[in-house]
Amino acid sequence: MNDVKVWNAAVFRVTLATAARNLLSLLWGGEHCICCGKPSLGEAVCQKCKRLRFLSFVPPGPARCDCCGKVLLGERGRCMDCRRNVLLESVDAVLPLYPYRLWYKEALFSWKMKCKRSLSPLFARAAASALNLWCGGRCVLVPVPPRPGKLRHHGWDQIQELCWFLHALYGFSVMHLLERLSVNQQKKLRRAERIKGASNSYAIAYHSKRWWRSHGIPDEVVLVDDVLTTGVTAESCARLLKSLGIEKVRVLTLFIVD
Repeated sequence: MNDVKVWNAAVFRVTLATAARNLLSLLWGGEHCICCGKPSLGEAVCQKCKRLRFLSFVPPGPARCDCCGKVLLGERGRCMDCRRNVLLESVDAVLPLYPYRLWYKEALFSWKMKCKRSLSPLFARAAASALNLWCGGRCVLVPVPPRPGKLRHHGWDQIQELCWFLHALYGFSVMHLLERLSVNQQKKLRRAERIKGASNSYAIAYHSKRWWRSHGIPDEVVLVDDVLTTGVTAESCARLLKSLGIEKVRVLTLFIVD
C-alpha cells in the first residue's frame, strides 16, 4: 500500500511539473527540440525525436561488444579497443544506450550542464525499457555517486534523479552503496591519471553499512552512470561492490564515447 502511495505521488508530481513547465515555456515563447530544431512545447526533445532517437536503441545481444557494450561494426564478440586493452575486468556486462555524438552529445550537455531536467523522465523511460530487456526488470540499481558538495551547490545530480524516477515510476530498487571521495572531475584528467586515482576516488558509503549488514547484499546489481568514457569509473565502482560480496555487477550507461 505504501509503495502504491509513493508511486501515485511521484506520478502526480511529474505530471504537475510537466504541465507547469509547458505553460511557462509557452508564455516565454516556447522551446525548440535539440535534435530537429522544431517547437517542442516546453520539452528539450519533441515527441517525434523521442520516439525515433531516444526510445529506440540497439538491444543487448550479439550486435554489441561483450565487454564494453559498444555496437559492433564488422567485429564479432569483442570490439578492437577491448581486444587491445581490457580495462573492465570486474564488470560483468555493460549496456550503453546511445553513442556520444551528434544530438546525443547535445542532449547530455543540456541535461548535465544546462540542467534541462525535463530530460530526466525521458532517460528514465529509456533506461527502464533497457533494464526490462536486459535483466527482466528485477534488479537492484546502484547509482554512481556525485562529487562531494555537488548536491549542496547545484541542488541536484542527474544520476540520483534518474534513479529516483526509475524507482518511483518503474519500481526498481535503488541502493546507495557508494560515495565519492575525490572532488576532481574525471574529464579534466588524462587517462593515466584517471587510472592512478580511481582506487582513491570512491568508497563504500558509511551511512549504508549498517543498512546492508542488517538487510543483506544482493547477488547482482546494476551500476548506473551517465556516460562511459575510459571505463575507469565503472571498473573502480564494480571492484568495490564485489568486495562487499556481490557476485555480478552490470553497468547501465546512457552514453558511450566510441
